[in-house]
Amino acid sequence: MEINKNNSENIYKLINSIIRPYAKKKLMGAVFRHAVNKAIEDNLISFIEQGEEIVGFFLLRKRKRDNAIVLEKIAIKEEHKNKGYGKILLNKIKHIAIQNNMKIELKVVSSNSDAIAFYKINNFIETDKSMIGKNKDIELTTMVLNG
Repeated sequence: MEINKNNSENIYKLINSIIRPYAKKKLMGAVFRHAVNKAIEDNLISFIEQGEEIVGFFLLRKRKRDNAIVLEKIAIKEEHKNKGYGKILLNKIKHIAIQNNMKIELKVVSSNSDAIAFYKINNFIETDKSMIGKNKDIELTTMVLNG
């Protein structure tokens, strides 16, 4: 799939179809759409395919104040998990960070033990915890690439 502003709506729909099964509907609103458009503009979005099918993606954001790449979202279709696609995407992200001499940071819902384990296996370490949500009832774990 060609990634440019002209097909941003198709990209948004594709991303939505990949993460809809496990994302809360409110996460797919205007703020997320803006993040997708910004990633397209900055060339910080990538897809992974199996044959003709797109099975996953990542969405990044550059944070200039501390020279970091923030992993906004990485997702693999449920039926394609545990096949190495996440690791391939993470390696692409690491390559982008190395090319730009930037650190990688992400936030993950603390109760998502599978995701935290995945990041730890791939050399990420926990650096902080914070609470979000209207009632401050969702805990996030901040992780950075170690090294």
